Amino acid sequence: MGGTGSIDWYDDGATTTVEQPPEAAPDPRAFRWPRPLALAGITLAFLAICGVSWWLTHPDTFSKGLTYGTGVGPGAGTLVTDIGDLPDTNNGKGYDPVTVTYLDVTARLAPDDVGRAGIDYVACRPTPETNRIISSRPSLLDGWCAETVPFVPGMTLEVPTWQVLAVITPRDDRPLAVEGFVLQYRVGIRAGQQVTGPSVSMNEPERASSDE
Repeated sequence: MGGTGSIDWYDDGATTTVEQPPEAAPDPRAFRWPRPLALAGITLAFLAICGVSWWLTHPDTFSKGLTYGTGVGPGAGTLVTDIGDLPDTNNGKGYDPVTVTYLDVTARLAPDDVGRAGIDYVACRPTPETNRIISSRPSLLDGWCAETVPFVPGMTLEVPTWQVLAVITPRDDRPLAVEGFVLQYRVGIRAGQQVTGPSVSMNEPERASSDE
């Protein structure tokens, strides 16, 4: 006899059919490992997302690291220096301009030196004759810049047509060092930070002979 049920026999000769209970449905909360192809696709998608995220948050517009040094000897007072924001676009004949939104600029000082210097920032558009300012006295900026405006976080400038300058004023006569600047900026859809600029020494005795 076909069928899926079972037959129970009773003493009176009667029979009855008992249906088997249906198989339990799989628990939807149970974890199942994805198949190899799906797992490979998930891995590639994850790596792609990580790569794009890194690219978006690590712009490389400017030349990296401390590219040179500058400074003045004891008692020289306020020094104006660039922050190293030359774009990394030199084609051998000049720089291709890049539009940059400066979110913030911070001088890199040793913890004990943070309160020993007043540092302000200005944006300068050098005259064609000046080309670019490396270091200067504040009194010379009017002649070397065709236009100067106070630096405001969030301002957008075309570099190197414009450059941001740090105005550093020591508050005592002890040696002071600025180990470059941290630039937080945005270019297009990319936003992040870079360490750029010169290593600046002020009130260093060995600077006195070279600055005289």
